Amino acid sequence: MKTHAIQSTLLAALLSSSACYTGLDATGELGFGDSTIGGATDATAGDGSDDAPDDDGPDEPDGDGEDPEPAEDEDPFELPGTEARLLPFHVRMTNLANLVGVEKDHFIFDELYMRRIQLGDHDFSGNIAADLAWNAQKMSVWVKSLEPVCGSIQFRDRYPNVSANPTPLLQQVMAREPDAEELEAYAAIVAGAPDTATADLLTCYAALSSLEFVCQ
Repeated sequence: MKTHAIQSTLLAALLSSSACYTGLDATGELGFGDSTIGGATDATAGDGSDDAPDDDGPDEPDGDGEDPEPAEDEDPFELPGTEARLLPFHVRMTNLANLVGVEKDHFIFDELYMRRIQLGDHDFSGNIAADLAWNAQKMSVWVKSLEPVCGSIQFRDRYPNVSANPTPLLQQVMAREPDAEELEAYAAIVAGAPDTATADLLTCYAALSSLEFVCQ
């Protein structure tokens, strides 16, 4: 039950934060479609109230007929065909090992390797191609498999009090300085934790599951 609660909190936090994939934000353009429709309705109503429909009548339908054409070309209602693309599994593991400061074959990564196919790795002997789409199912498996990593002595020694001071971890994850908005998002995650140990785990899960760390 505790693990499910942590995963639900993390998913909500990650989905509400900025990331390298902004395709879903692009669907906000649907609002422009609504306003355009509203504008067309107003124009039509205005035509009905005109005293000289003979002159405006033939011209306005032609204009109305031309307006939908560019909208069809732009396909504003079509969702993006691709999701965020993960780094290859071996690259993610190399980055993770470097971040924690241990070898790639360290036992804290055993659960990640056991679930490597679920996490998108290939298996040539089993005729399984790499699957680098990042989705909620992979995120759930990834977070669950990070538990030994985030709870390890190696991680805690390298990033002590990580929930109180996530900046050193985020510098490694992002390869840059985190901005104020990002630090506020991590503070919000910590604020919902029942204790410091859980807050440290949540901070670790969120950082190591961020698209900035796992995606191309």
